[in-house]
Amino acid sequence: VRVVRFQRSLALLRLPGASLAQTAARCGYWDQSHLVRDFRQFAEASPSRFLAAEHELAGHFVDGAP
Repeated sequence: VRVVRFQRSLALLRLPGASLAQTAARCGYWDQSHLVRDFRQFAEASPSRFLAAEHELAGHFVDGAP
């Protein structure tokens, strides 16, 4: 259940304008800190750090090719 909730939160956080508080509420977390705790456990990074790294990595690829 926690993994599915985490995956859903990740998908929502990738959307423009997404906030941690709104995402936490929509995904059934008690509060934002519980979302961050799961993020650190499953992604080994905070949400902002993970998404920034993901964005940076995506910038190295064009049309899906390295």
